Order: sequence, then structure tokens, then C-alpha cells
Amino acid sequence: MKKTYVISMLAVFAVLFAVLMSFVGIRVAEQKMPHIELPDEQDAGGADSDLELLLGEDAPASVEITDANVLDLIASLERPSEYSAEVYIYLYWDGGSSLSRRSIWTKDGVIRVECTQNGGTQVSLVYDDYTYIWQKGEEERCYRGSTAAFNADSAAGVPTYENIGAGEGADILACGSTVLAGRSCLWVQTSDGNSILDWYVDLESGLLCRMEQSIEGALTRRTDIALISEDGVSDSYFELPEGVEVTD
Repeated sequence: MKKTYVISMLAVFAVLFAVLMSFVGIRVAEQKMPHIELPDEQDAGGADSDLELLLGEDAPASVEITDANVLDLIASLERPSEYSAEVYIYLYWDGGSSLSRRSIWTKDGVIRVECTQNGGTQVSLVYDDYTYIWQKGEEERCYRGSTAAFNADSAAGVPTYENIGAGEGADILACGSTVLAGRSCLWVQTSDGNSILDWYVDLESGLLCRMEQSIEGALTRRTDIALISEDGVSDSYFELPEGVEVTD
């Protein structure tokens, strides 16, 4: 009887000791574990929705691009007042394609565009009131006309992405951000009713990087713009050739 009682008491003490050690182990583990704070439900978002852009090295800011704010973001972008760039325009059709190259220089509102195609280069010099056009190698024949709404884009045959921000003739289908040729870009997909257009705008320079136009899933046009420089454009680019005879 006494032996049975002693065994029972030892078993009870063993259970109590195990419980005590388990409690002590939990407290020790709690002290060793790092403190982790979970984000609030309203701040947590899926990886697909976190489209973050770096707007300038000196003033970083996180922006989630949505259909609601993409027009404001486009409207906030500004092109440099002085720059030079190379433009490549690809046209695609069933069984063939073509490529034309344009060079752009702009400074203080004056624009020079050189369009190279089919072995020749046409030069356009756009001032506020007049636009001058001639062929390289045939500088003696220069034509002058009213500039009107002529600008760097129309002179180079480049689509103007700012029209999206003004809500002109395009429905926004999707938007986001991406990196294209090492440049952080805003991406906007629009429809004009007949075709789908994908726009890639350099967030740092405010210039269009690429535009792709597709009809029924087939690529019909692509425009690539490579920024050369944002300064150092010589005034000589904006002078008429010596001895040129202007025809209105």
C-alpha cells in the first residue's frame, strides 16, 4: 500500500514538473523570438496591385497606377525644353514591313526634324510662324509654309501621348509600369475603336519611348524613340542653309 502511494506521488510530481518546464520553455522562447508586426488590413495589398514608380532620384515617391489617376499622372509629365532624339518607325502589313528613321532636335521652341527614307533625307525646320522644308543635297530648293499646329510630333510623324491625358478619342483599357531599355516607363493601353495602342512613356524625361498599334491582334505599327541628349543642342541645327532660295 505504502509502495503504491509513493509511486503515485512520484507520478504526480513528474507531471507537475513537466508542466512547469513546459511553461518555462514557452516563456524563454517568447523572450528569444523577434517581435513581428503584421500590416493593417487596409495597408496590405497583393503583389499584382503594388505598381510602384520612382519619380526622380531626389524625390522618390510610391505611386499605385490606377484607371482613376493615370490621366492625372500623364498630365503631370513634362518634356524637356531642349533635347535631341532618334525615332524609328516600323510599318507592318501582310507579308512585308518598312522602316523609316527620323532625327529630332528642339530648343527654345524651334524644331528640326530629318526624315530618312528610300535613300533620301527630308529636313523640316519648324518656327512659330513658318516651317521650312528641303531635301538634303538639294538645299537650293526650300519650301516655306505656315506652321499652324505643326509641332515636333507631327513633323516627325510621332503620336502624341499627351492626347490621352486630355481624354481625346481614346478609351483606357489597362495601365501600369514597366522598364523598357533601362528606362522606367508608364504603360497605358488604349483603344480608338479600330485598333489597340500600347504607350510607353519615360517617367524621367517625359518623352514617349514606344508606341505599338495592333489591329485584331496583329502589329501594324511600332514607333521607338531613343533619347540622345537633354542639353547641348547647337544653334546651328536651327539655321537655314546658306544661299537657299525660299519658295512659299
